[in-house]
Amino acid sequence: MTNRVDLPYGHTALSLDLPDAEYCRLLPRRPPVLAATPDVASAALENPIGAPRLADVMRPGERIAIVISDVTRPCPTADLLPPLLAELARAGVGDEDILIVSGLGSHRAQSDEERARLVGPDIFPANGVHRL
Repeated sequence: MTNRVDLPYGHTALSLDLPDAEYCRLLPRRPPVLAATPDVASAALENPIGAPRLADVMRPGERIAIVISDVTRPCPTADLLPPLLAELARAGVGDEDILIVSGLGSHRAQSDEERARLVGPDIFPANGVHRL
């Protein structure tokens, strides 16, 4: 007889059939979810700890590079970018002065579909005009 174990893998899971034997299954601790990610990001940007607000430091015409994780990392970039971009807009930084860079390291290049999923459809529009 075997025991089926599902291991999380990306957006899916890998299933293993383990033989009947004594084994220990260790699961990671899951931190409590405090609020929706965009709300948490907005609150942090509006109330930084020990530093001035980003919108008070940035100036119109300054060029900004935002480095994001690639598709191999489980970061909710599509939820984090809109509040950050809104804060930069509040400072007067224009979209034309913002470059979003995906930190690929030694990983393969991402497809347009993956880029759109990473940053969201409002930032990576379907018309193919993008700066990622």
